[in-house]
Amino acid sequence: MKRLVSVFAALSVLAASACTDDDDEPSTTAAPTTVTVSATTVPATTAPTTTVVPPTTAAPSTLPSPTNPADAAPRPSAGCGTSPASAVEWQRNELSVRGAERWYLLTVPESHDGETPMPLVLDFHGFSEGAQIHTMMSEMAPAAAQRGFVVALPNGTQEPVRWDTGVDPAANDDLAYVIELLDRLERDLCIDTSRVYATGLSNGAFMSSAIACALPDRVAAVAPVAGATVACETLDRPMPVYAIHGTVDPILLFNGGVDASRLPGGDAQAPPNTLPPVDLTGPGYPQAMVDWAARNGCDESYEDRRMAEDVIRRVWDCPAGADTEFVIVEGGGHSWPGSEFSSQIESIIGPTTESFAATDTMWDFFERFTVPE
Repeated sequence: MKRLVSVFAALSVLAASACTDDDDEPSTTAAPTTVTVSATTVPATTAPTTTVVPPTTAAPSTLPSPTNPADAAPRPSAGCGTSPASAVEWQRNELSVRGAERWYLLTVPESHDGETPMPLVLDFHGFSEGAQIHTMMSEMAPAAAQRGFVVALPNGTQEPVRWDTGVDPAANDDLAYVIELLDRLERDLCIDTSRVYATGLSNGAFMSSAIACALPDRVAAVAPVAGATVACETLDRPMPVYAIHGTVDPILLFNGGVDASRLPGGDAQAPPNTLPPVDLTGPGYPQAMVDWAARNGCDESYEDRRMAEDVIRRVWDCPAGADTEFVIVEGGGHSWPGSEFSSQIESIIGPTTESFAATDTMWDFFERFTVPE
């Protein structure tokens, strides 16, 4: 974990010129957690060559699938008709939750008129990254303006700043914070409460995965980037998921494990570290998506489709409103596809594909789903 901390510490240095003096103010009341970091030494000096492969199987879920039409009538929040809010871009707002002062960054597009319900995206930063830097990573503000949705970037806690990804709101202050944040946004703005979505990078991907389990009545779909996990044994309802992961992610390895030995802060005396060969149907994130598809009640088989020369889109045959998709970026790192900032820090996080923009494609996915009534 100490090595992993250095990744986003480096991001902080690179992005310092773009951040304000008061950005990312994590609490120091709790000591960092510790995880095991494995050093992989299997020879593979370049991005592994992979082939589109036949489907694997998983035990199908028996969970019911919701009727979830994309053209359903909006469900106006309490703020509709009363909200005086005007357009803002990354406005910092404070929120007190369980005695702690929390904050988030908010973008409201010009099209918010206080009368017409708008979709909402919650975008969670990575471990030690913080909300301010993540605004550059995911580039949500331009998309929000163009596509017509509100976006909030919550900030985590502790030092280094991060998310508690437990799924019980009673035991997890971060989930309690998310619930309070949703309540405030739906009260202060005109939000379509049936079209609330969650995404995030790395530890933020873990958080959006946890929200799929904890808040199925508040969130319509999730899109974890570089860290999709199955955070619960069963889902209260099928949850649409659009996950993205790179095959040469040097931090959260495609086939499982954490390996940050080649990053700043690693052991200078250690031998050069290399990535293992990639198994597109193996353990780690491929298996996590098989498990998610099973929980969503999807068929056992899937289809691999080429989005681009370096991108495979794995799609399961699922019930309506339970779509499960896994975008595999061949040669992609611990990165946000299409992000200029992500591509500028390749030496830290690995390559960023320009074949598609994750922010755009996940919004295309989100637009198909609403929270079941």
